[in-house]
Amino acid sequence: MPRCKAAGCTKNHAKHYCRVCHTKDSDHCAMNCPVLQALCTSGRCVGYHQTSSAHGQQISQSRVMRPSSSGAAGRGIYFAIRPNETQRKAHNHGCMVTAEIFMSRPKHVYRANSPNVTYESLAAEGYDGVIVHGFMSGVEVVVYRSEQVRVISVQNM
Repeated sequence: MPRCKAAGCTKNHAKHYCRVCHTKDSDHCAMNCPVLQALCTSGRCVGYHQTSSAHGQQISQSRVMRPSSSGAAGRGIYFAIRPNETQRKAHNHGCMVTAEIFMSRPKHVYRANSPNVTYESLAAEGYDGVIVHGFMSGVEVVVYRSEQVRVISVQNM
């Protein structure tokens, strides 16, 4: 069988599927996807977060998003990079929040299970957010402070 052409891939397969750009015979792993790098350049990117109608209304009025009580990468504010990817990630449905995310030094992790991550622990390592790879529903962008998010819009679904 021909070897996968994605740099750094250790799997024994002929074609590599990138979950970020959806290329079926990719020459890169999701962590090195040029689409992801283009989306998160110059310290900011746009993300999508689905939540309940009640929380959506609160966010719409206050223009503030607060960290969740828990998650795969700790207490954070979680985003998808595409609106359709929020369907499989969201615990609540009803409103779609579109936001600008400010993160200049993301830590790339694979399927994080690090519930104790904090902004302070990341900052000590030189990071200010996390990009979690390896989920079937796509990558997750996680920031830990409300100041790292500017709400663009809140729409009912």
